[in-house]
Amino acid sequence: MINNKRMQITPWLRIWIRPKATIRSLIEEGSTRTPLLLAIFWGILVSLNILNYVWITHPGQSIYKNPVFVGMMLLLGILKGIIILYLGSWLYLCTGKWIRGEGKFSDLKCASGWSLYPFSIALMINLIVTGMGNHYGMGLFLQLVHLAVLIWALIIFFKLIGEAHHFSAWKGVITVVMAIILLMIVGIVIVFLIPLLKPLFVTH
Repeated sequence: MINNKRMQITPWLRIWIRPKATIRSLIEEGSTRTPLLLAIFWGILVSLNILNYVWITHPGQSIYKNPVFVGMMLLLGILKGIIILYLGSWLYLCTGKWIRGEGKFSDLKCASGWSLYPFSIALMINLIVTGMGNHYGMGLFLQLVHLAVLIWALIIFFKLIGEAHHFSAWKGVITVVMAIILLMIVGIVIVFLIPLLKPLFVTH
């Protein structure tokens, strides 16, 4: 029997060392709200990293610090997080089924959402790295920490997707790669279709 109160606290730590067991418990628990919040938080951090980069590379451009611009970037980040969560989960569901995965959409959404948590930690470290630069001799150390967290976050991601489908992390890698390829194919088709469809919307 899973102690629900314990699971509300420990997944944030356990997912780093026992990702497959942790996500299995969360899937069985039926967690739905947290994955969405994690996706939104990840999207906001992506926008903050972009803003931070723009502020550093274009310090004299006041437009990038305009509250309206910043607000729009944060809103786009939120939308991006939600789209990544739902579209990604659907793609992983489809491609995972091709290699005999058994996951449901809710399982993949839970795994996808929680996979964004380690990536969010990496994004937070990156904000600190870019903010500090090489001050106090910590720049290189933090960059190495960021790289290590990013690599481990990627491994956790594959493990979570694999567990959601009841197969190995290696098949999780295949699932994600096929989803990326599928998305690229759709993108290429759209790019080639636009010039062909353009004459239909041109008025003479």
